[in-house]
Amino acid sequence: MIRPNILVCGFTGVGKTSLIQSVTKAGTVPDSAISDSVAATHGFVCYETDAAVFVDSEGLEPGQGMAAFIERISSEVERRLSLRCQDQVIHAIWYCIAGTQDRIQPSDKTFIREFSDKVLLVVTKTEDMREKQFKSLSAELSGLVAHERVVFVSGHKQTGLGQLIQATKNVAMRSMQESGHEIMCYEQKWQVYFAEKV
Repeated sequence: MIRPNILVCGFTGVGKTSLIQSVTKAGTVPDSAISDSVAATHGFVCYETDAAVFVDSEGLEPGQGMAAFIERISSEVERRLSLRCQDQVIHAIWYCIAGTQDRIQPSDKTFIREFSDKVLLVVTKTEDMREKQFKSLSAELSGLVAHERVVFVSGHKQTGLGQLIQATKNVAMRSMQESGHEIMCYEQKWQVYFAEKV
């Protein structure tokens, strides 16, 4: 049975690996893979579950060009396609931004436009957001991507995770249908796995 591959990316420190840990069963992502002070993920690291494979990407460092970052992500997506193996294809992309920023950066917009067919915009660390930030960010995002593709989450408070899983399922299913995968088997496995978590 084919499981969807979900690529998780964004700037260093936005909580990508912590987010994966929040939606997977205990032990899938070790605590040692998470760091608040320095980049802990190098290259691409896969975390496999019964329902999905999460592909954790090395973060974009401040000052690093978005063009180089997009090239790195595109190369991984294309490398997986070149394997001609359906279970390696990237079906959804979580582009994570920290809720503590007041607005979407031009580099964020560039990434979202580049991967628009598979991207979900995941606003992390929402427990630190002020109401003014939430309203400002929500208004800006409404013109960038469809509202069902924007999810505000807090791994710390465990909020928004169910919405993220549902939105990801919708994107991944469409991607898998386009690839000719068996959606019914995938949907049953997805429901069983995440019913226990969120």
